[in-house]
Amino acid sequence: MNYAKISFFCIFFLFINYSSVYAKPHEHDKKTNGKRRYEFRQIGSASFYGKPFHGGKTSSGECYNMNKLTAAHKTLPIGVYAIVRNIRNNKTVRVRINDRGPASKKRIIDLSYGAARVIDMVKTGTAIVEVTVPFLKASYTIQVAAFRDKKSAIELKNKLKPKYDHVEIVNSNKGRDVLYRVRAGLYHSLKEAMEHEKMMIRAGFKKAVALEE
Repeated sequence: MNYAKISFFCIFFLFINYSSVYAKPHEHDKKTNGKRRYEFRQIGSASFYGKPFHGGKTSSGECYNMNKLTAAHKTLPIGVYAIVRNIRNNKTVRVRINDRGPASKKRIIDLSYGAARVIDMVKTGTAIVEVTVPFLKASYTIQVAAFRDKKSAIELKNKLKPKYDHVEIVNSNKGRDVLYRVRAGLYHSLKEAMEHEKMMIRAGFKKAVALEE
């Protein structure tokens, strides 16, 4: 009997089993029948924010309501709906991304208090979660900046026009105040929108955020 061959096959068998058990979680369940199930998928630590932030302004411009099902994410476009699953208990919640965060590099998403309650992570404060966004027919743009002064908005619009398509000013009323929001670009995938947000920030537009149209 060739003991060298037997040893080789034993080591090979152990390697295959080890690889299947310890494969990165991001690589599991990406495809069904040869097609990707999600446009975006991420696994990591989630936290939540509550009373100290209630009523404060979010990156979307709206006031934070701790009881609504919303979340802050570092890159997903504002307005996108994501499914967050608590891996420990398999509970899920559908949240609308309306803010940027978390500030901590150790976290991937900050849930509202209301969303944290749904997946039973208020007591623990944090949880390991899966964040997914299914494939959707959606369009995205980048909000480059917002001004109270219309003239400043027009100046920025004219500056962006030679470089970007679909540059526009969108007015929004906040009580007595009118904000002139300058938006640029039109994208048809999450990946494109997230990449262009980063490009805008690198170009010096620090408050640029991707939005779902």
